[in-house]
Amino acid sequence: RPDDYPYVDVTKWYPGDDSRGRTIVTINAYTGEVARVQDSRHEPGGTAALNLNRSLHFGQVYGMPTQVIAALGSFSVLFQTFSGLAIWWIRYRKTRRVKAKAKLGAKVEQPDLVEADI
Repeated sequence: RPDDYPYVDVTKWYPGDDSRGRTIVTINAYTGEVARVQDSRHEPGGTAALNLNRSLHFGQVYGMPTQVIAALGSFSVLFQTFSGLAIWWIRYRKTRRVKAKAKLGAKVEQPDLVEADI
């Protein structure tokens, strides 16, 4: 329904802006009054960082190379998550097995712990 949001967002680029720069002007659709201006040249640091992130992901800064780098970064986060879970699961199973043998009263050799395991 048009009555739910009676505003129109207009996105514009200033001359000389790079691909990250964009200004959003929100206009009341009924009165034509400018309700809000989000200027890309005077935006806070957080908004500038979000706009840069968006531009990198959509390839607006350097094209395909930045899209590939963003994709590799995203996949590396997934890889680190799953490899960390796999390493934890292996150590968890090893220590659980040692505790179960110790509970039965068997002589148990402690697994070799390296400095990284501590």
